[in-house]
Amino acid sequence: MRPQPHTPILTEQEQKFYNVLRREGRYTIADFSHELGICKVFGIVMSLQSKGIGIASKEVTRNDGSKYELFWLAE
Repeated sequence: MRPQPHTPILTEQEQKFYNVLRREGRYTIADFSHELGICKVFGIVMSLQSKGIGIASKEVTRNDGSKYELFWLAE
């Protein structure tokens, strides 16, 4: 019998957040807030990363100078 890979235990919010990321898109804080009612995106990202889940992000600057962050699952 082979040992099973370590599977981190996620909170309900973390699991919902992770499920959105698994759709293979890139999402903003507004996307998570609208769809899941989650406001503390950076806290959830840090928690998932500490559990070994790779999440990439990129800051995007619009033409008007406003900025936002995109998140996706790292490969």
